[in-house]
Amino acid sequence: MTIAFLLSLAAAGQPKNLPEPKSYGDRITVRTDIPYAKDAQDYQKMDVYVPRGDKGPLPLVVCLYGGGFIGGNKEGMGRICSFLASRGFVAAAPNYFLTPREGKQPAWPQNLYDAKCAVRFLRAHATEYRIDPKRVAVLGNSAGAYLSLMVAFTSDRDDLKGPGGWDDRSSGVTCVVSIAGVTDRRSDKGPGTIRLLGADHEHKPKLQELASPLAHVRSASPPVYMLHGTADATVPVENAHRLTAALKKLGVAHQLDLVANAGHNPRSPERLATIADWLAEQFRR
Repeated sequence: MTIAFLLSLAAAGQPKNLPEPKSYGDRITVRTDIPYAKDAQDYQKMDVYVPRGDKGPLPLVVCLYGGGFIGGNKEGMGRICSFLASRGFVAAAPNYFLTPREGKQPAWPQNLYDAKCAVRFLRAHATEYRIDPKRVAVLGNSAGAYLSLMVAFTSDRDDLKGPGGWDDRSSGVTCVVSIAGVTDRRSDKGPGTIRLLGADHEHKPKLQELASPLAHVRSASPPVYMLHGTADATVPVENAHRLTAALKKLGVAHQLDLVANAGHNPRSPERLATIADWLAEQFRR
C-alpha cells in the first residue's frame, strides 16, 4: 500500500458537508495546541472544543483522526469536534505519534500511549474544561477508530499504559465509536500494518495479538458503536462483523450501523447526529 494512498486516507478526513468550526460563532470556544503530556514532544498537542456558557460538568468525547499511521493531524477532526460541541459535549482532538515516512520507527505502541495520555490529561484538567471525568467517550475514524478501540478495550492493561504523566488518572472510557476501523491485526490486518507494527510483524504473532482490539474484548468492555460502509475496500466490512460477533457472544452492548454501498468514508451529518444521540444515551446510563 503506497504512501500516497495512505495520505489520501487522511485527506478524506472529516465530512465536508459539516459546517466549519468558525461557522458556529460564539456557540463554542476552541482552545488550540494544548500540550497534553508532561515533558511533551512537539507533536503532543491537542485542540479542545467547549460549548460556551457555564453549564457543566459536560461529557467528553476524545476524537482521533485517520491517516494510515503516517498522515493526518488534529485539525482533521475539527468539523466533527465542532459539531459535537454544538450538541453539548466537550470534544478534544489530540495529535498522536505517526511513523516517519522512511519507516524507521513503527507507530505502535507510542500512538496508543499518546491517545491514553490525552484521556488522562483531560481528566486531570476536568475543571478547567468543564468536563465530567465520569463521562468520557473515545471516537475515531479509520486509523483513529483502531486506536479508539484499543483505548477502550485495554484501559486495565498496565503494560499498555505508557508514559506521558497523569498516572493518577484513568484512561478508561464510558463508550467507544469506531468509524471504519480495523479490529484484528492477526488475520485481516488492514491498511498501514507495516507502518503500525514494523516490517517484521509477520514473524511476531504475539505482537499481532497484543495490537488487535478483538483480542482484548471482555464482558466488562464498554459499549461500542460501529459505523462501516458495506463497500469499504480499504478496511473490509468483515472487521465490523467480526467485532459484532465477539461483543454479542460476551454480552457487551453494541450497535452496528452499516451504510449500503458506502466506501471508506461512510460519515454524513445524519449519521453523526445518530452517533451524538447514541453517545448522549450512553452518558445518561
